[in-house]
Amino acid sequence: MPPPKNLWTELRWWLLTATSSTIVGTLGSIIFSTRTYNWDSNQAVFAVLTLPYIAEAFIQFRSWWRRVLWTLTGIVTFVILHFVDKNIYFWIAGPPESFFLSLPLWIRGPLTFIPPAILEFVTASGARQRPWIWIILTPVLLGLWFYWTVPIRHVAQNLFALIQAQTSVSTQEFFFGAANFGTIFFARALVGSIIAPRLRSE
Repeated sequence: MPPPKNLWTELRWWLLTATSSTIVGTLGSIIFSTRTYNWDSNQAVFAVLTLPYIAEAFIQFRSWWRRVLWTLTGIVTFVILHFVDKNIYFWIAGPPESFFLSLPLWIRGPLTFIPPAILEFVTASGARQRPWIWIILTPVLLGLWFYWTVPIRHVAQNLFALIQAQTSVSTQEFFFGAANFGTIFFARALVGSIIAPRLRSE
C-alpha cells in the first residue's frame, strides 16, 4: 500500500479499508455464529480485528515502529474484547465485587478500552494532527457499544424488513453485523482521514 499523498487520497484508502473490513467482519460473524466451518473462533476474530489495524497502520505512518505499535493496539483491543465477551454478564450487570464493577456501565465501558486508546495516541503523536482524538473515539465506540448498537440495530431491522419484502433474503444477521462493523470502521475512517490527518512534516 503506497503512502497517501494528500487528504483525498488518504480518505479513499481509509474508506476502502473500512468497506473491506466491514464485509469481512460481517461475513466472519455470520460464518462463526452459524458454525459453518469448524475453525477456532478466537483465531478468526483475532484475524478480522488485526487486519484492519494493519491496513490503518500502513495508511497513516511511514515508520515501521509506528506501524508495529498501531498493529499492537489491535491485538490489545482483541484481548480486551475477548475478556469482555467471555465475562459479558459480569461486565454488564455482575455483582459489584470491586470498585471497578460498582461503577455505572457508561463509565466502566470506556475505562475498559483506555489502554488501546492510549497506545493509539502515543503512536499517532508527532505524526498525525490531533492525536488525542483516539483517546475519545476508541473508548466511545467500543466501550459504549451496549448503548449505540440499540439504534443501529433498529435501523438494520427496518432495512432488513424492507429488503425482505422485495426479496427472499432471510439472514438478518448480515444486516446487524454490517451495521455494527460499518459504524466502527467508518467512524475510524472519518476520524483518521479528516480529524487526524498526516502532519505536513510527515
